[in-house]
Amino acid sequence: MNSISNIKHLKIDLYSLKSYKDLEKTYNSFNNNLKKYFQKNKPIKKFFDFINCPICNSKKKKFIFKIDNFQYDECLNCSLIYNNPILKDKLYKDLYKVGTYKEYVKNLTEKGDKIRANYTEARKFKQINSLFKKKNLKMLDIGCGTGTLMSIFNKNKWTTLGIEPSEYSSKIAKRKNLDVKNIFFENYSEVTKFDVITLFGVLEHVTDPIRIIKKASKHIKKGGFLVFEIPSADSFIMKYIKSGLKINKLFRFIETSRHLTFFSIKSIEFICTKFNYDIKYFETNGLDLQTIINEEKNSNADFILNFQHILNNMNLADHYRFFLKKN
Repeated sequence: MNSISNIKHLKIDLYSLKSYKDLEKTYNSFNNNLKKYFQKNKPIKKFFDFINCPICNSKKKKFIFKIDNFQYDECLNCSLIYNNPILKDKLYKDLYKVGTYKEYVKNLTEKGDKIRANYTEARKFKQINSLFKKKNLKMLDIGCGTGTLMSIFNKNKWTTLGIEPSEYSSKIAKRKNLDVKNIFFENYSEVTKFDVITLFGVLEHVTDPIRIIKKASKHIKKGGFLVFEIPSADSFIMKYIKSGLKINKLFRFIETSRHLTFFSIKSIEFICTKFNYDIKYFETNGLDLQTIINEEKNSNADFILNFQHILNNMNLADHYRFFLKKN
């Protein structure tokens, strides 16, 4: 059996997953949809909440930047970077249930599904499967989208369940004969326990990530795993942005209004202490350089991918992937 640390990183071209035009189109669609919550580039108070750090609840913070009218603060206790003030929870839930998110799925998710299935999602399966020696395993995929990852687990004899709030995405997943509940995870009421629960690209999108982790932890067997991927507050691109250097258009990574929270290693250590986990393994994966350069066509693609590979291996890429073992 392959050790998780021996499963090599992939070299992926951002624009093979998501075309420049589709990234731009989705970025503009979300921003146009959110204009109604601002007046003269300032948040309309009735739509927003001011918050403490959503991980450690510290009030100590400092302002670091404002992008597309959204302000981000850095927690001085756990180094989390978070949107503050934050859109009210109901408004976010509406965003993911209805039309705006449907366009995101159509433009950016469905078109790259074949590449994900053969490369990125296949690698996720290899990593998770390497953590177990036994069979008859159960997996819960929270925010399962169209079910690409679940399909791979199913083909490899895992029992799977998906949670997906988007009606559009869940219908696609169900057409693949997958067991998917079209609800928010907060409304999941069964008592089943799982060997692994995955949250790929979820925790940065919720207003209260601690509440999600707390609930997920109750559904993980002792010795099981919580696996998630989140944007990194410690990444090269975040340091680049915090330094004040300008990017022409930030079509990904920050994703204002969608990426509410950027996680630091200190914030993950806080989570482990609070919910009794050990970090079994972590890595970073990213597309920092293509995001910063942000050109539709780039003749230096090989150079960029090789340089990105170095950032990945230095744990400076734009997304963390954590494998937490429950004690």
